[in-house]
Amino acid sequence: MEEILSMNPRPDFVEVITWNDAGESHYIGNIWGEGYNPQELAYGNVQDWPHFGWQSLVASFIDAFKSGKDSSSMFPASGQKPAGAMWYRTFPKNASCSEDPMGRPNGAGSAVDSVNFAVAVPTSAHGYTLVVTSGTTKLQTFTLQPGLNYAAVPGLNMGTQRADIYAPNSNTPALSAAGGHAVTSEPSLPSNICNFNFQVVPFT
Repeated sequence: MEEILSMNPRPDFVEVITWNDAGESHYIGNIWGEGYNPQELAYGNVQDWPHFGWQSLVASFIDAFKSGKDSSSMFPASGQKPAGAMWYRTFPKNASCSEDPMGRPNGAGSAVDSVNFAVAVPTSAHGYTLVVTSGTTKLQTFTLQPGLNYAAVPGLNMGTQRADIYAPNSNTPALSAAGGHAVTSEPSLPSNICNFNFQVVPFT
């Protein structure tokens, strides 16, 4: 998003080409099962692997693109609260995937074990911070700026994953991305398949 918004000259249009492509585990909207076989839906479905959390970022990007602005003007389309998502895989890249008859996918070793986030912050949210926690370890704290903020935070640990946004001088999260499936040492969801699809969790 940042690179597209910084292009000069700017393209006439930008297309989201995989809005509902369950077959490639890359989608942003709903998936209608009648178009896919059960094996495809095991790897990409909105029950186990929802990606709706990315939609708020797409809305902020569209507003900035149509206004001719850069990523520092990617503000939440829904109002005055930060909007965005956290995403991660549910097992580390070195998992053996021994329970999956198809084994590890080609290129699995090139994956990065990280907790990722992107959030659009309004101009009114000065001094907000974002804390990324993986398992029981607090990985990193970020000071948020108005516009688009994003990072891939290395250090994916076993257990639950979360990212919390704090207002200045507050110890209680104003918004959190939490409640996604836990990270385990080997694939477990669903049917132990070696699925490198992301868990995408919106900030709420």
